[in-house]
Amino acid sequence: MANSDRTLNDAVPELFHALPNVESKRGEHLSRFLVEEKVFAYYALNHHGDQRVALWLNVPKGSQRLYLESGLNGYFVPPYVGHKGYLGVELNKDIEWATVEFHVREAYANVSRTRSVESLEAITVDAPQHPLEPAEIDLILRDDVQQLLNRVREICFSLPEVVETKRFGNPAFLAGKKTFVLLGIVGGRVFLEIWVGRERQVELAEDENYMVPKYTGHNGWIVRYVDERTSDAELRDHIVGSYRHFALKRMLKLLPDAQ
Repeated sequence: MANSDRTLNDAVPELFHALPNVESKRGEHLSRFLVEEKVFAYYALNHHGDQRVALWLNVPKGSQRLYLESGLNGYFVPPYVGHKGYLGVELNKDIEWATVEFHVREAYANVSRTRSVESLEAITVDAPQHPLEPAEIDLILRDDVQQLLNRVREICFSLPEVVETKRFGNPAFLAGKKTFVLLGIVGGRVFLEIWVGRERQVELAEDENYMVPKYTGHNGWIVRYVDERTSDAELRDHIVGSYRHFALKRMLKLLPDAQ
């Protein structure tokens, strides 16, 4: 009997690991599946905020175009690897689970070169019975994250000429045209990414609640893990400090002396 609580997050890894000698490398929003040390599939969950629950599959040459022209809702050209012939398959659209299983076996056989699609036909797993909730697809929608985001918004919008936008699917706030705060989630933990300068960054990085971000750390940014225990005073200190670095002079003149 199928588990009524099974979601795509259960069924997808199970399907891949039902195939011979598959290895996986899990990521925050993008997991890779390999055979013979070569990637044949990705599982993408709201990658860069696209709201998709999808597989990116290394299907045989020419197959991508054929499937895209089939008119079936759910096929697309995935980013980064689409030009290599990968097929995007949305798992919460019109494509039946049996068809998803076929495409996975097809991609596996295409990369492994040692097994045919026909030899893998007996490999199936139960279809997911329970859809992913919106907050399981986009973690920013979690209640605890929304509460923190609202606190951050209140502080940001108290500052002159601040606009909220998105950066790679995460809420971000601009001082004029420059990002000064980004809120995101990594490893299940909510964080603020703010500018503090290289000197303060070195000092803060000694604290386990902070981390130097990979792509912006060299410019003086820092990640601060936050939760409901983080005080408004600390949030404001980081947010206003970062704002002051990026805001124009006319914007700074509008700040109350207390900020």
